[in-house]
Amino acid sequence: MQSVNSIQLHDEAILVDLHAHPSMKMALFRRNLARRYRVAPPGFWPFSMRTNFEKLATGGVDVLLSAIMAPEKPLLEDIPLLK
Repeated sequence: MQSVNSIQLHDEAILVDLHAHPSMKMALFRRNLARRYRVAPPGFWPFSMRTNFEKLATGGVDVLLSAIMAPEKPLLEDIPLLK
């Protein structure tokens, strides 16, 4: 159970997410960042959408640092569904 102090700290802090790739799944799998997706299965599932605008806002994220990744050709060969 969260203490009042931790809730207050979260509400007053500037929350920075240092590692999220919301645009990567959007680009690779044509996902919509504004749409709500069902809960992702446990473990690794490459088509799951674990980050979207709604989840970031609900979590109180104020700043998101996200790198743009250009998929390399071997990725397309490793994941046939991307072809």
